[in-house]
Amino acid sequence: MPEHIVRHSIQVARAGLWLARRLEGASFFLDRRLVEASCLLHDISKMYSIENGGEHALLACEFLERAGYGQVGQTVRQHVWLDAPVDEIPGINEAMVVNYADKRVRHHEVVSLEERFDDLFERYADTREKKRRMRLMYEETRRMEKRIFSAIGAAPDALPLFEQDVVAFDKL
Repeated sequence: MPEHIVRHSIQVARAGLWLARRLEGASFFLDRRLVEASCLLHDISKMYSIENGGEHALLACEFLERAGYGQVGQTVRQHVWLDAPVDEIPGINEAMVVNYADKRVRHHEVVSLEERFDDLFERYADTREKKRRMRLMYEETRRMEKRIFSAIGAAPDALPLFEQDVVAFDKL
């Protein structure tokens, strides 16, 4: 995996673990190990899909399931799109945390949803259909953000801007 994807994945894990810990404090019981593993592995098939085609989330899920990590695979599969619209999912689950954490990390920086989606639009929304789907993804992620931060009693800008290679996972 290229270094830039590793750095991105580490930051997504930091954000995901920070959220999971805060949600636990608000009586949501999440499997932190599942969140951490899924965040770290969510883009494991990214380069393969860029070079060979295919949806990287689905390819990663298949790879992880073949390796015996089915629960991680199912969580990783949802890091782009959740299995159902946010409004149809009760509570907050690990897949939602991983999905949201990924949407807050541009390259290796924690940024606002607007900054992240500006970047995603620029890089991936090259057709009318992709623009439509990206707008839908943004709206879903906004609903997810509202639910998550309402649960922890904080504003989205409370998510720290983790310095690369400074914050240890056990300090989150």
